Amino acid sequence: LPSSRSMCVTHGDHLTAAAVVENVVRLAAKSPGERIFMTGATGKTGKAVALALLRRGVSVVCHSSSKQRRDELETHGLQTASELRAGADCGMWVVGKYDQLVNQVMPPSAVACVFAVPNPVNPVSRSDVMAYDGATMQIDETRLKGQRANLKLLRQEIYACNAATLLLASSSKQLDDLGEVDPLTLEAYLEEAESIGITLKPLEDLHGKGR
Repeated sequence: LPSSRSMCVTHGDHLTAAAVVENVVRLAAKSPGERIFMTGATGKTGKAVALALLRRGVSVVCHSSSKQRRDELETHGLQTASELRAGADCGMWVVGKYDQLVNQVMPPSAVACVFAVPNPVNPVSRSDVMAYDGATMQIDETRLKGQRANLKLLRQEIYACNAATLLLASSSKQLDDLGEVDPLTLEAYLEEAESIGITLKPLEDLHGKGR
């Protein structure tokens, strides 16, 4: 990127990962002992989510068809699986990759925390699945002005990746937020977001929201 530019850039991955981790932790607490299967764990955001969950005591089985990527995840103490069908007996899924095959494999009445874009969970053929949008947050409406342009969201809702731009704009650090996602910093991102009125939504409000 040009060094002469007058703006900072963010992909929003840190705040997205932070929101997903907290929502998975909250969902897992509702079904203690339930096995959790995760797709997209080798991506930049997904890997940070898996590692942060491991630090929080939430174990997930990470799917990847690449042996090299599975081996790399295993060096961090993560469990892996080479086939999606390995998740057929897991009652909770963390869906971080667009793959329509998840609709064929997820068990009946599974719980899915989704941050893949678009959402691969079919609301018609898999209406039995309790799907939650893990990357949608809410913003203090008293801080909003004018109309919102996103027709998929309520006025007070905001995707975590978009909220990250507000977080960056409000920061005095003036640093880009790009590159690898550090799982050790995710809680700090949530705290910073909360300081400007951006918080997690109640779980019941995340159910049924897809992107």
